[in-house]
Amino acid sequence: MERKKYIDVLRGFAMISVVLQHAINTGSSSLMRVLLTYHMPLFFFISGILMQGQDYRKISFTVHFNKLVKSIVFPIMTYTFIQGITRIIIDGLIQRIGFPNLWVLLGPLLNWFLVTLLLMKLICWAKYRLLNGNKAIIYLIAEILLFCLCTYTKIKYVQMTLCALIFGDFGYILKPYIEKVYYSEFKTRYIGKIIRGGVFGLSMTLTIILSAYNTPIFMYMNQYGNKIAFILIGLLGIIAFVDLSFVFKESVFLNFIGKNTMIIYVTHFSVYRYLREIVWEYLYDSTSLQSEFPYYWILFLAAMVLQFPIIYIANRFFPVLFGKRKK
Repeated sequence: MERKKYIDVLRGFAMISVVLQHAINTGSSSLMRVLLTYHMPLFFFISGILMQGQDYRKISFTVHFNKLVKSIVFPIMTYTFIQGITRIIIDGLIQRIGFPNLWVLLGPLLNWFLVTLLLMKLICWAKYRLLNGNKAIIYLIAEILLFCLCTYTKIKYVQMTLCALIFGDFGYILKPYIEKVYYSEFKTRYIGKIIRGGVFGLSMTLTIILSAYNTPIFMYMNQYGNKIAFILIGLLGIIAFVDLSFVFKESVFLNFIGKNTMIIYVTHFSVYRYLREIVWEYLYDSTSLQSEFPYYWILFLAAMVLQFPIIYIANRFFPVLFGKRKK
């Protein structure tokens, strides 16, 4: 199967947005508010795009589950191990505030995004197998209604999974139209650039303006503000970056980031912990500046630079642990 470059570029944009948001790490930032509206929905949207075109009636649960174990469960385990080692080193050996107990070490086991992605893909196998995806619009409407009406929070993954299913179904439904535009040729490149630039500019402008009128979105805490507004703003942000992915589809950097999103996602939390707790305090003797401009850009750029040797080592020696195939 041909690897779609625009999908890797989309992943690249989504991953860069996540890493940047974690560098800012304060809900009072207007930039962070914008990032929070679309970056995780964009990942679920991409998953929906990738599910489109598969005949789930021919894919057994065993085959599907084994694939998910390799692509998601292994990274969850790797994430937990890395986080645990990081806590032992920083909390126990460097800061000397005591070694974390077993519960603290296992706390990150249920990384909300990876678990939600796993649940989403398990449910999608069942629903698309039932109707072979022909009734995806019915699923989408039902999921939006359930998501908007749901106030159940005892099991936090209920609302998160509904949210993931919504954006996944948008990706599933819109993929044929996206690729029709992706493979279409405008009469002149000049006209194409104007049209695509206009779509990105309008969508991103609306995303920025409207995000200011909703509360900061924290999916891992099930804080969505106005849920209909969240869905619409999230879609606008997604449209902006889908359009931008056509323009940058040949970008070597974005394709590289897109092909290594799982490695970056799993490791960047610990990278930030080391930068914040060791390097930053040594250089600035303060952590209070980290969320201020331009310091969070320095933190972000440092984390991205450190990802390159991490990606090389992970791909060279431990690809399976990050959900990748052995070369």
